[in-house]
Amino acid sequence: MNWLYLMHFDIPHEHARHYAGATTNLEKRLEMHANGQGAALLRHLLTIGKGWRLAKLWTTEEKLPFEVESMLKRRKNGPRYCPICRPANLPIPGATSYPIESLPSHYRTEVKP
Repeated sequence: MNWLYLMHFDIPHEHARHYAGATTNLEKRLEMHANGQGAALLRHLLTIGKGWRLAKLWTTEEKLPFEVESMLKRRKNGPRYCPICRPANLPIPGATSYPIESLPSHYRTEVKP
């Protein structure tokens, strides 16, 4: 399955409050982020004592998740899609919202340094 995800930072880092990513193996990718082996920004947050949590999850069928991820990053407006920042968050074209609550609990835990 193709996944698009949005991480919400506990404490904003400079201008950033979110990280968007895409993967075809959600479990492996989230584990890599939590272990400091994923995205450089999330790895840096761990080293300076800031955490994050999985805020939103989508599946993509029509487009590759990386194309939708690029579109989301180009818009540079994670809070518009984050249910933590904005409860009435917007849909993403080409993606279907997926309920985080239906994932196993270890996916839903917050990552703390």
